[in-house]
Order: sequence, then structure tokens, then C-alpha cells
Amino acid sequence: MLWALCASTRILVPSEIGLGKRWGPRVQFQTQAIKTIERGGQGYVAYCYGELVDSVGNPNVFGQFFRKFNDMVQANEDIIYAGVPGSGDVSMSIAVPGAKISQLHHDADGTLGILYFPNVYTQKRPDSNTNTHDVTVEFKSAKSGKYKVEVYRDGALQSSDIRQFEAGQVATGLTLTDVKETEAVFIKITRAE
Repeated sequence: MLWALCASTRILVPSEIGLGKRWGPRVQFQTQAIKTIERGGQGYVAYCYGELVDSVGNPNVFGQFFRKFNDMVQANEDIIYAGVPGSGDVSMSIAVPGAKISQLHHDADGTLGILYFPNVYTQKRPDSNTNTHDVTVEFKSAKSGKYKVEVYRDGALQSSDIRQFEAGQVATGLTLTDVKETEAVFIKITRAE
């Protein structure tokens, strides 16, 4: 009985991650927030003391970064909040050295992939990294059908289209160009039928 209760109960354990001039690079905050999300965590907090705004209260470079990242998280809350690690009906894979695509799914309702470079923040001056890659995402579906594929970059929905996937077959065709090693790309897949 206790196991059943624990298995169905979700507990919010926010990760406090420093962001701002004295706390660390933007990409370090992003990486730690994604690591919290990919493990099924339901929240993160920017640990800072007014370091996201300038002297007159407007978002500075850290504040703008936080806002864009948070906008992508909010746009995908339906899967992030109720999701569990792993893929749903459609799994995603990539083959770019140093890159990772973490996946969460919410039953058969959808899968969210978060593409990022998890070790870039360990470099010297990581926020200055200008390296880019073209990344091809492969999809493998457990069920045939039409799926909506949405791509979020730089804080906003960048593309949305409907694709037909066949059960058990690998489908390619989503090529993301000029993906910065310092950015996170959110890819959401939901049934279109």
C-alpha cells in the first residue's frame, strides 16, 4: 500500500541554481536546470540577489537569458510537470559528439526532448563559446500515426509541423541548423490525430 501511494505521489523538490555575475555562467545554470528537469524534477529556482536586472530594473543579459529559458519551460509544462524520464510513443536520438537529448514523456500524451551540450559549462568562459553544429534528430515510433513536432529555440516556438511515423521504423528529417553549444532546444512531439 505504501509503495502504491509513493508511486502515485509527486513531490516538488526545487533545485536552487546560482545565476548572475557572482554565481556562474548562464550555461551552467541552464545545464543544472535541465539536469533537474530530465530526472523528473518539477521545479528549479534561480539563486540570485537582484543580479538579473540592471540598475534601473530592466532585465540584464542574465535576466533575458532566464526569461527565454523559462518561456520554453512554460510552453512545455504539460509534459515537464507530469512527465517521467524516458520516451513515450516516439523516441528521439542524435549523433553529435558532446550533445545529449534528454526525454520526458507523459503517458501517451507526448514526449519532450531537450537537446543540449551538458559539459560545455566546464570550459573556460563557456558563455563566450561560439561553436555551432547542424544536428539531425531521428525519430522512432512505437505506434503508427500522425504526430505534431514543435521546436522551441531562443525562448519561442520556431517551427511546428505534422509528420507521419510508422511503427518500428526510424524516421529522419528534422535538421536543426547552427545549434550553439550554449543553447537548449526543446522538441515536443504529440499525437496529431
